[in-house]
Amino acid sequence: DVAGLSDADEEVGKRGKLQPNIRKRRKAREAILGAQASARVLVVYHDECLGHVTKEGHQEAPARIKAIADKVRSNKGSDRFLEWEIDFSDECERAPLSVIRRVHSE
Repeated sequence: DVAGLSDADEEVGKRGKLQPNIRKRRKAREAILGAQASARVLVVYHDECLGHVTKEGHQEAPARIKAIADKVRSNKGSDRFLEWEIDFSDECERAPLSVIRRVHSE
């Protein structure tokens, strides 16, 4: 059980919800990611992205992007992500406008 929620190990928490077996979940992720390095997550993120102008509430809003990146970084090393499961990189070339226009309206 990759999610760590198998019937044999169910534990009901204070609110009556299933609680994950963190130890089993971590072992499963370690086995999968150790065998298949390409399954690890690479987040390509650059602070220049925060200059992107969007409508309020848009999914690419700078405040939302920053909040998500900060949350993921703060969870590295916790029960959620092991240090080596997620890598952040800001090493990327600027995309030419012709490429951006293929996936974005003006």
